[in-house]
Amino acid sequence: MDIGFVGSVRQQEITHPSWVTLEGCEGGESSLSLTYWLRAVRARFFISDVVNVATGLAMAWGLQRVFYPFLGLLTLIGILLLRSSVNLLNDYFDHVKGIDTNTVRTPFSGGSGVIQEGLLEPAKVYRAGVALLLVSIAIGAYLTVERGLVVLLLLGAGALAVYFYTTKVAQAGLSEVVLTVERALIIIGSFYVQVGVLLFVPVYVGFLTGILFATVIFLSQFPDVEADAKGGRRGIVIRLGVRRASLLYSMYPAAALLMTLYGAISGFLPALTLLSLASAPVFVILAIRARRYASDRVRFIGVMANNSLVCTIVNLIFVASFII
Repeated sequence: MDIGFVGSVRQQEITHPSWVTLEGCEGGESSLSLTYWLRAVRARFFISDVVNVATGLAMAWGLQRVFYPFLGLLTLIGILLLRSSVNLLNDYFDHVKGIDTNTVRTPFSGGSGVIQEGLLEPAKVYRAGVALLLVSIAIGAYLTVERGLVVLLLLGAGALAVYFYTTKVAQAGLSEVVLTVERALIIIGSFYVQVGVLLFVPVYVGFLTGILFATVIFLSQFPDVEADAKGGRRGIVIRLGVRRASLLYSMYPAAALLMTLYGAISGFLPALTLLSLASAPVFVILAIRARRYASDRVRFIGVMANNSLVCTIVNLIFVASFII
């Protein structure tokens, strides 16, 4: 029996039944349209970006006693727009390549499905993705004027990663590397916008967090392995196969937790970050389940769900440790 840490998770397909009508429902069409767009940008996964930004802000306060709410809010909005952009563009290009047409969607993989279900037109999804990318760049330009050219460099790296993620990065099998750098840039950038200087600790924590969250993109490749292979992608899961690739899962949390231990012992990370080491047994259990259910799409959903939850909790421990 599979007992998940966040309960039983099952694959769900969101459909709009033919018997549902909008007659007599004022604003019904606009409400449904908003629902489709929120689904397309995968708004329910924004929590990880919020926590990443909060990590940078917490370090700015903990290390320098600096906090500018307006700049923090602009940073968060810019990051969420970038995330929305990459999700929309990912949906569009995966549709063009036929990847999302061939895959079975889960709550954590296979795209949003809004194009495949005819809820949103592919061209509109692409235009929206580019538009959100441009707005986020505009916000970055403002922050560059306010805080310096380093913001521009961080933004440029992030924008390039967003646009070329699906077309080049995923094809080359570098998803985990890019996600690690991307998460690091979010934390480093959030810190820099507040403080105006680069320090070692935010860079260290940024890459520590990036390595931990690389597990999310790593695990999401398992249910999509056949469709991704047909679409020309060459990720590590495709190259090794799901059984052998599942053995690599544990190296990500192991590296992140060892970095935490080293940082705390060396004195440049708060002692409270050691609380995150309590997640080690959970990651061990997830590693065992990743191996056991590597070819079982339904049971593997639970592994992905619990991994995302634990990564977020570890990140929150870091936020709290720098504030307290």
